[in-house]
Amino acid sequence: MKNIKLKYSYRNKGYFLTAVIVVLSLFIFSCEDQNYLHEKYLEEGETIYIGKVDSMIAFPGNYRIKFRWRVGNDPRTTKTVIYWNEREKSVEVPLNAVADSTGSLWDETIIENMEENDYVFEFEMQDEQGNISMPIEITASVLGDLYTENIRKRGVEGIAKLETAEMEIQWNKVSNKELIYSVVEYEQDGSTVKQQVPNDDNKSYVSGLSTGDTIYIYSCYLPENGLDTFATAKVTYVMPKFQREIDKADFSTSDKPGDNTSVNNGRPLSAIFDGGVRNNGEDGTILHTVDYTNASGEGIEFRFPNKFTIDMGKPATLYQFKIWPRTDNSPFTGHSARFIEVWGVDELKTQDDFATEEEYQNYYSTTYVVQNNPVDYLSKDDTNYVDVVSNTNSKAENFVEATPEDGIYNWQEDWHKLGDFEIKKPSGFKYGTKSSADEDAWNEGFTFDLNEIGGKVRYVRILVKFPNWQNTNCVNIGEISLYGDDL
Repeated sequence: MKNIKLKYSYRNKGYFLTAVIVVLSLFIFSCEDQNYLHEKYLEEGETIYIGKVDSMIAFPGNYRIKFRWRVGNDPRTTKTVIYWNEREKSVEVPLNAVADSTGSLWDETIIENMEENDYVFEFEMQDEQGNISMPIEITASVLGDLYTENIRKRGVEGIAKLETAEMEIQWNKVSNKELIYSVVEYEQDGSTVKQQVPNDDNKSYVSGLSTGDTIYIYSCYLPENGLDTFATAKVTYVMPKFQREIDKADFSTSDKPGDNTSVNNGRPLSAIFDGGVRNNGEDGTILHTVDYTNASGEGIEFRFPNKFTIDMGKPATLYQFKIWPRTDNSPFTGHSARFIEVWGVDELKTQDDFATEEEYQNYYSTTYVVQNNPVDYLSKDDTNYVDVVSNTNSKAENFVEATPEDGIYNWQEDWHKLGDFEIKKPSGFKYGTKSSADEDAWNEGFTFDLNEIGGKVRYVRILVKFPNWQNTNCVNIGEISLYGDDL
C-alpha cells in the first residue's frame, strides 16, 4: 500500500482558519435570530385569557338592537366589549349580571341609533388589568323603514253597514306568525279611537260611524325575538252605504197645492205603495187618475207635469227608485208613466211660512220643467201612434201646463232633484208591438239610481211628465219602492 503524505503549509493553515470563522459566525447569527423571535413575547409577558361569553341572544329592533348573554363565573370579569363593522365601532357594557333561576349569570344591553343592516357582532370579556377573553361572534339584524315597507296589513274581505247601524268588518285569515294584531283607527267626537283586532277574530264591529266616514286599518308585527313592534302603512276605507227597501208601512200621501188628487174608480195615490202592480189585483191596485184626454177648457182640471207628494214617515238617505207600470196592460201601452222626475226634501214648508195664501199656493203649484214632444219618441213605422198624436184633443197644448213666469219662488228652490228618468222599451218596436224582453221588463219594473245629495229626505215628490205611452192626459202607476239608509 502506497502511503500518501500531506504537506502542511501556511497556505493550507489559512484556508482552515477561514472555514472555522465562517462556521462560528453562522452559529452565532442563528442564536441571535432565535432570541429576536422570542424577544417580543418575553417583553410582553405571558397572555392570560379570562372566561368568555356564552349563549348570546339577539333581539332585533327599530334602528336598535338588544343583546342578552351569559357571562360565566369568572370573578375577574368587569365588562363586556361588543364590536361590529370589523371592530370599527364598539360599545363597553359594565358588568351588571343577574342570576336566573338556575344560578347562571346573564347580562344585557341595548345599542341605539343603529343603521338598518345585517351585522356580525363580536363579544369580548375584559378585566381591570386588560386581560381579554376569546371573542365570540353572533350574526344579527337591525330593522327599520325597509322592513316596514315590506310588511303588509291583514286583508279585509269586506265592510258592511248593518241594520243595527254598526259597521261590520270581515277579515281574511292571518298566515304570518309575526303579525300579532291589527288596528282600526277613526275619529269620533273629536278624539282618535284605536280598536285592536286579535288575529282570531274573523269579524269586528265599529259603532258611531256613518256612510262616508273614514277609517284607517293597519297591522302590527313583532319579528322573532323582536325588541320593537312595527306597524304597516295605514290603508284608508270609506264606510259603505246601507241600503234596504224603505218600509212602505210608514208611507202616506201628503197632498200639496198643484198635486193631482183626482181618483178614477177608487184607485188613489196611496195605491202606489200598497204592494199591488195590477189593476184591482189580489195584493193591491194601481194609481189611476181621472182621464182628461177628451176634456177641454176648464174641464181639464190637471195637466202635465202631474205632481204627487209622499211622506215616507221618517228621514232616509235615498239611493234607488223603482217604479212598476200597470202590469195588466200590454207592455209599453196605456196611461203608464214614461218620463219621471223624483225630488226630495227633509222638511216641508207649511202655510204658516208664507205671508199670504196665494204665496203658499204659488210655491207648491209652480213647477219649472221641460216637457217632451211625443213625436220625438216614435218609431218610423209607428203610424197608429201618429194617428193618436194628430188627434185634436191629444195635442200637447191641451195636456201640458203653461210655462210659469220667471222668478216665482217655488218648491224646487228648496227641494233636491234626485233624478230625471225615462222608461225605455227594450225592443224599440212600434206602439202595440212587443217582444218577450218587453214583457219581462214591464213586469219586472224599472230601477233607477238616485243622485246622492249628502243628506236625508223625508218627503218625495214625483213628477210625471208628458207624454205617457198612449199620449193621453191620464196617469197610471202600478207601484213604487224607495231604497236607501233609514237608520
